Amino acid sequence: MPTSQALGQAEVEVMLDQIGDVGAALQRADPAKLEELYRSLGLEMTYRSAERLVEVTAQPRVVSERVRGGTCALTTRLALRVR
Repeated sequence: MPTSQALGQAEVEVMLDQIGDVGAALQRADPAKLEELYRSLGLEMTYRSAERLVEVTAQPRVVSERVRGGTCALTTRLALRVR
């Protein structure tokens, strides 16, 4: 099994910059398609108001007849900034 690695804030920001304005794309998206996407990713978001933090967990399903093994959840935290 591969070991999991935590990503730093700078790494996440670089990754987001590479894929463009995600927020604008999500605003234009069809809500039904977004729901389908989030469900297929096993996306869960928990907002912790006291910490002003959103914890995101994704558990995408792998559809394959030949690959078997453990599952691994991807979890990240995003600290919200007040503007």
